[in-house]
Amino acid sequence: GQAWGGPQPYADVKEPISEDYHEPRLFQCSNNRGYFYAEEIFDYDQADLIEEDVMLLDTYFEVFVWIGNDANVEEKKKALETAIDYVKGDASGRTVDDTVMMQIKQGFEPPNFTAHFFAWDPDKWSNGMSYEDMKAALDGTGDGSGPEMGGDLGGSSITAALEDYSDSRKFPYADLKNNANLPETVDKTRKEVYLTDEEFQ
Repeated sequence: GQAWGGPQPYADVKEPISEDYHEPRLFQCSNNRGYFYAEEIFDYDQADLIEEDVMLLDTYFEVFVWIGNDANVEEKKKALETAIDYVKGDASGRTVDDTVMMQIKQGFEPPNFTAHFFAWDPDKWSNGMSYEDMKAALDGTGDGSGPEMGGDLGGSSITAALEDYSDSRKFPYADLKNNANLPETVDKTRKEVYLTDEEFQ
């Protein structure tokens, strides 16, 4: 039989002690009404992750911005900004520095994201590949540390993801002029801000 008492094998696991349980919350971030909004979805499940939009999952200790495959650039950028403002405005005392904030992509949901969905179906977008399989396939090394895509799959921090939208990134004039090699994060209406000072004449 099972012997009770004595040292417990997991007595030394330090879980973050929270005064009260924080129910995970899911928000839909979209501009399909002609303006950007974030709206909470109650009793959510995987089917509520809308491929044309960006979703924000708040599990209190972690905030995920989930990027649907067909989400547009404004939704991506605004949802990242919203996530930061949302945590900054939280009256419970958490901060952007002590909250794990990740951008993740549809089909590449890590276990700490899918754990908050009842009956998550990993086959819905990943064609039956596990998260570990996808990591191995993407970076080609099988150990999840490859340079090509490994970092991308694990998601990126929200602050790092927002830097992609920064005006301080610079591109060659020819690329800007011809829309060549420009990531979608470049605001095509304000191309001059991406020029280096030498080229902006």
